[in-house]
Amino acid sequence: MYRMGMCCMLLDDANEAVNRSKCIKMAIVHDLAESLVGDITPHDGVANEDKYRMEKEALDEICNTLGDTPSAMEIRELWNEYEAGSTEEAKIVKDFDKFEMILQADDYERERPVRRLLPEYQGEVPHTAGSILGS
Repeated sequence: MYRMGMCCMLLDDANEAVNRSKCIKMAIVHDLAESLVGDITPHDGVANEDKYRMEKEALDEICNTLGDTPSAMEIRELWNEYEAGSTEEAKIVKDFDKFEMILQADDYERERPVRRLLPEYQGEVPHTAGSILGS
């Protein structure tokens, strides 16, 4: 958890096409929903519609505790933007989500060296995030 946010902190501030701060917030919001439902991967066999519904319900539960506040509205907007994947920031954070999945698989392999997990995730990370990282 929060690895995506840390990855977003590595984004190059000089790239004016990407709002680094927004990426960090979006990554945290994404992790917030997963904190209640868990990190559901394609290998879990959960339908995309069910995954979306579960994460939306979790986010609604969290936002409802905040009431009708600007923070709750911002959290919902960031989550919706991430899910739509329509902005450069959302695309980058989605890339980091895939990258984090590979890091997690590597962690599991180091803990349990019997099973190789990384080959299952090869090719999962699109090229977008790598092209905008600072040097």
